[in-house]
Amino acid sequence: MSYGYITFVFLTGAFVIGITALDPDEGANGQVLYYLNTSNNYFSINETTGVITTRQTLTSDIASEFSLLVTAADMVLTPLFMMRNSVYKLVKKNDHSVQNNI
Repeated sequence: MSYGYITFVFLTGAFVIGITALDPDEGANGQVLYYLNTSNNYFSINETTGVITTRQTLTSDIASEFSLLVTAADMVLTPLFMMRNSVYKLVKKNDHSVQNNI
């Protein structure tokens, strides 16, 4: 399992992460497709590129943490597949450093 952080406000269609899996086979047998195994309305994945984007604006009002389970599978008749679970925490983007005026 891997962990990551994404900014507090993530707009609709924003890039979250790109997943890459390689298969040494040639042709269609070497083509890898990607799927999100977690059913939600917050993220989508491009099945050919593995790029995960947001489906809607994310804020801490929705959730402070998201878990994504991604499957990468090749195109053979009995596909080989790999699954990866990642947890992302929403963190506030700090544009200004905190100042102590005591």
